[in-house]
Amino acid sequence: MNPFDTFIHSLASGSPLLEDTLRLLWAAAMGAIVGLEREFRGHRAGFRTNLLVGLASALVITVARHVILMDWSGGQAIQVRGDLTTAIYAVMLGISFLGSGIIGHGKREPSGLTTGAALWTVAALGITISFGLYSLTLVAFAIVLTALFALRIIDVQFIKRQERTLVVSCPWSVSAITDISELVKHSGIELKSASFRRTGDLAAVHVRLRLNVRKAAQLESLQHAIQKLPAHHIIALS
Repeated sequence: MNPFDTFIHSLASGSPLLEDTLRLLWAAAMGAIVGLEREFRGHRAGFRTNLLVGLASALVITVARHVILMDWSGGQAIQVRGDLTTAIYAVMLGISFLGSGIIGHGKREPSGLTTGAALWTVAALGITISFGLYSLTLVAFAIVLTALFALRIIDVQFIKRQERTLVVSCPWSVSAITDISELVKHSGIELKSASFRRTGDLAAVHVRLRLNVRKAAQLESLQHAIQKLPAHHIIALS
């Protein structure tokens, strides 16, 4: 046991109940912090869900540890067999089912993957703290916070792209799609597909663009460039 773990253990003053209570509160607090971040970002499984997952994970392992390690030689007509790895497996399996309900499968791509992974990680943190591995828990929790807060900036600015659909109304010409596609290329946005539909009088055309946008400024620049073209109008953006 390292000095930090020894110090935290000494705060309980030798009281198993007090130390177990400290671990449960610690697990709940970590889950609450992760949940607040998810809640702030507008994702499902927010503050209360993550708090309860952290608390329940720590509680199940704590109870299992006491039951398995309890001295049953006092004449009780009961026999307990088991190991803590089974309890850990049961907790993580249960959270996996919960996480699978968070993940959505839309037409474009799965959603809620980070939120589901966060639930699973909160459960792992609850398990770790329930064994009294305080230093390891702090290190793991610091990595989790880094992934959710600091690395999100890198993800949004340099990695993640958002799929958007832009519909432009313009006069019909053979080069209608080509002209708008060139604007997309110059804006730095990836063009996934382009299609068009003639209007009823055949004088205009609606060009539908599926875009992969990395930065909001790129999309704003494209919108301004399109609106500068004669008789070009943006009629939909989703």
